[in-house]
Amino acid sequence: MISHNELLFALDSTDNIVVMTSLDGVITYVNKAFETTYGYRRDEVVGAKTSILKSGHHTKDFYRDLWDTITNGETWEGDFLNHTRDKREVWEHTKISPIHNQRRQLTGFIAVSDNITTKRILEQQIQEEQFLLNELVANSPVAITIAQPLMVNGQVDDIIVLKANPVAGVIFNRLGLTGMRFRVLMPSFANYFVQLDSITSEKQALEVYVPELAKHLSFRTFPLPNGRFCALFYDVTDYKRTIAALQESEERYSSLVEDTPALICRFDNQANITYVNKFSLINRKLDDIIGQSFYSFFDEASVRIIQKKLSHIKGHVTTVDFEVQMPVNNQVRWLKWVVRALFDAEGKIFDYQAVGVDFTDFKMAEQALAENRNMLNSIVNNSLIGVMVVNVRNEIVFVNSRMVEMFLYAEEEFYRMQNPHITLVDDENGIRRRFTDMLNHERDSFTAEREYVRKDGTVFWGSLYLSPVRDAGGEIREVVALVADIDLKKQFEMRLIEDEKKLKALNATKDKLFSIIAHDIKNPFNAILGFASLLHAQLDDFSKDEIRVFIEKILEAGENTYKLLEDLLTWGRSQLGKLSMKVVSNSPRAMVDEIFHYYTILAQNKSIQLVNALPDDLCVMADTDMLKFVLRNLIHNGIKFTNTHGTVECRAQSANTDGRVAIAVCDNGIGIRPEKLGVLFDISAFLSTTGTANEKGTGLGLSLSKEMVEKNGGNLSVVSEVGKGTTFLIELPVA
Repeated sequence: MISHNELLFALDSTDNIVVMTSLDGVITYVNKAFETTYGYRRDEVVGAKTSILKSGHHTKDFYRDLWDTITNGETWEGDFLNHTRDKREVWEHTKISPIHNQRRQLTGFIAVSDNITTKRILEQQIQEEQFLLNELVANSPVAITIAQPLMVNGQVDDIIVLKANPVAGVIFNRLGLTGMRFRVLMPSFANYFVQLDSITSEKQALEVYVPELAKHLSFRTFPLPNGRFCALFYDVTDYKRTIAALQESEERYSSLVEDTPALICRFDNQANITYVNKFSLINRKLDDIIGQSFYSFFDEASVRIIQKKLSHIKGHVTTVDFEVQMPVNNQVRWLKWVVRALFDAEGKIFDYQAVGVDFTDFKMAEQALAENRNMLNSIVNNSLIGVMVVNVRNEIVFVNSRMVEMFLYAEEEFYRMQNPHITLVDDENGIRRRFTDMLNHERDSFTAEREYVRKDGTVFWGSLYLSPVRDAGGEIREVVALVADIDLKKQFEMRLIEDEKKLKALNATKDKLFSIIAHDIKNPFNAILGFASLLHAQLDDFSKDEIRVFIEKILEAGENTYKLLEDLLTWGRSQLGKLSMKVVSNSPRAMVDEIFHYYTILAQNKSIQLVNALPDDLCVMADTDMLKFVLRNLIHNGIKFTNTHGTVECRAQSANTDGRVAIAVCDNGIGIRPEKLGVLFDISAFLSTTGTANEKGTGLGLSLSKEMVEKNGGNLSVVSEVGKGTTFLIELPVA
């Protein structure tokens, strides 16, 4: 962002006069160009009324119109004639614009002026001369004609009138002189043709008596482009008085043209220069320039610009202007050109008049200022940090592109905000209070991390840095707020905290798990070792039926132990993220048949009937190993918690979601108490349970089963009633 000091430096560097005032016309600021022009020091005029500059030239109505315009919030543009400190007259072309704050309230005015004193003097002189010439042509008794000599063998043989004013018709006693020849109008005038051989290149002056008209005429000519000349006829007495004034006017005009600090030239339709003044910047002889192409002074790009501009001259458009570079005395200069087309009597362009003013210094300053502004804007707007500037009235006066990206408000919406803190989620850190303290000089810059709310309602974390901007007197004028998006950082920090909590919970779960497993896995091994020791020591003492019972007990204890170990190993792989998954089409009925066969002895020991009611053609999408694990756990639990002569059944049910099917694992066992249903799948609960035949279990398998089903895009739920049984529903996508 451009700082206050940089802005003041830029204003002091410009050649334009800059004045700022309050609403009642009290001067609040002037730049160096003002001091140079008016001779006042800045501290002499700041606080004074602008009336100290009045020259008395303008009327009260003039100032009333000016004030009505600017107080209505509009821009006034016009010319002033002011007095400097030493009462010199200064003409300014001024543009006065209102200064509004972000709430569109009028707070003052700024006047930017060009010193046009020299220009006004020149314009006034030119206007006076032009007015005089027009008056002479239209109203003077002088007859003025534009004529073309007809040459024969290099000598004037006759003269044809191309254009004549009404007075000429009066002098020659006939109307419609255009097209007439001098031999017809004044046959005796042919005697003077021999003196007019150079009439198209030199001024001529004759005084003759024309017997055909019975008048003494003074005949004066001066050449025009394209071999033409202008002739003035008038009675001797009146003509002499008028010609004296005309000569004086020509001399003044010529002096003005030659001495003006601008390049003035004329060129024809082929762009050949026919006239050029003594422009000091061009260190060349005028004879070397006359006849050269006007375009020869410019590069190709500039020539294209000029030709395009000249092509716009048509109809009522007679003047064009443009800015191009021009090599002058081995330097490239910037010139602002105004080109006017000159038309003949038929409305055709016969010549161009061009005036070029050197404004290189102004152009260079303008370009440097623009480059600096663009560089600063580029740095600020491409910053990864949001930048906002707030004035002492809590109005946002600047935001960069990053602020727009972060908060999703358009730049104009920021400027319309009545409160720059509306983006705060809350104010538990006292940001508003600290901001107010800063404006009251009770606090310097500070930083804070807090949550912000975007326009769409989403919230993100930002790091805020506030710093005051003071003027030369130490007063705070603005506050700069820098906001960095630290949402990812905060998310990472919160994730670390959450991971730490999870790790602690996992460690606690692990400790609890191994405590339970150490106890539950010990009992089956005691049974295995006990029955095995009996068989080993007294095998011959037992009958076959007794041996069969011992072996069944050993198998049952081994199965339970294997189940515990399998659950433990699977849980370990799950925690390490090593549970690979490959979703394929599976037949639940075939899996259940395999699992029922595996658990036949367990079921027979409790006289439990295993029923597979799943359709043969039912296929679901899931990882095969995971689905087997889930079915095996649920069927094992069904056997474990079902009383003797009970039933464990697997069947298909419709699911709550389209494209899915529910595999129901049902038993008519002891059921699950309501208080345990809520934590049945909670891995941290580890409900160490005992089956109807004192089978041991940790509940770990259910937690793993739910995790696996969800990994496969499904859902595992349970419905149970104490004393009536339990139904687990595995919802999976249909293949």
